[in-house]
Amino acid sequence: MSRRPFHLLHELDSEGHEALGEISAIAGAIHDGLINGSYLSATARFIDYWTGAGTFNAMKPELQAALVRFLPKASLDFHALIHESMPASEYARFGFPVLVLRGEFAPVPTRLIARELVSRVPAAIGTIVPGAGHMGPLTHADLVADRLIRQILSHDTAGSRAA
Repeated sequence: MSRRPFHLLHELDSEGHEALGEISAIAGAIHDGLINGSYLSATARFIDYWTGAGTFNAMKPELQAALVRFLPKASLDFHALIHESMPASEYARFGFPVLVLRGEFAPVPTRLIARELVSRVPAAIGTIVPGAGHMGPLTHADLVADRLIRQILSHDTAGSRAA
């Protein structure tokens, strides 16, 4: 799981609080699945949330089993990202370029977080990947790779000129 600062949702209006409730429900389902032993259903809930309903059940059993192994880490990641103690104001101190990519059809929590990061990080550039959901790096790999390459080259060129 890439790092999503879900803690930013605490500082937003009712839309942010609803999104925090949405992501907290997923985190809770994963935690509950670990506690009560319903690993497959908890993993299905996680995968289907990020990739669309039915995705997990359409996978081969070997892949499902491989994904179940990551459930404990996902639970810990959610806890850390929801309860992060860094004040949101600290993002304004980032003095380096940040590319914030999000899919056009990404879940609401990640859309709000992307918007907040772009507004809080001085050198942030926000880009929406057309037609993509949360898994844009897989489903729209060419568009994502092109945008990453352009970002890297623009800063590499600027650094070369300064040297």
